[in-house]
Amino acid sequence: MEKWIKLTSLSGDPLTSDMSKSAGLCIPALSIPLFAQAIKHIPTHRIVTGLLFHPDKRRPLIFLAAKLLSAHRFLRIPKVSKLVMDSRHAMTKHLLNLEGQLQGSPWLAGRSYSLADLTWACTLLRLEETGWLEYYCKELELVAIPKYYDRLKREKNWYPAIDSVQSPTIIKATKALKYALENDKRLSSLLYS
Repeated sequence: MEKWIKLTSLSGDPLTSDMSKSAGLCIPALSIPLFAQAIKHIPTHRIVTGLLFHPDKRRPLIFLAAKLLSAHRFLRIPKVSKLVMDSRHAMTKHLLNLEGQLQGSPWLAGRSYSLADLTWACTLLRLEETGWLEYYCKELELVAIPKYYDRLKREKNWYPAIDSVQSPTIIKATKALKYALENDKRLSSLLYS
């Protein structure tokens, strides 16, 4: 169980750490398209405040760039594009491992729902919000993960741990990203080609 919890951990710097070690390290870069949509709803003065007080000055700078540029322009910045693509490739390995683990068991720790499943619920939710889950399921022909994710969403802990704390900004951004991916071929091509 500990192995699966560790794999969702975001320990280290997602901009410089080895993403092959943790699915959690892939999530920030895979979330960039979602953040590019969400940042539209954040006042610029809040980002500037982040520049003054955030311990990692790169993050508010990234958010400011996303605010000033359209999503597809932001994703065309070479370092941003490389980060997203590196994360996309690293996440492939993590999801294939997860798929293999779920072939013989309904849950990560065997027959019982555990903390490992809850941590993966958060990871899969973010992949769903960003459109990556659908991409991976199609691209990798995943069968066990979609069934697993459906089971996770039916668990009694899903609402108090996940749904009840959803950010209204992320909900809006998820809808906007889905619309953008369906209607902006440049954006979907940047991410999925």
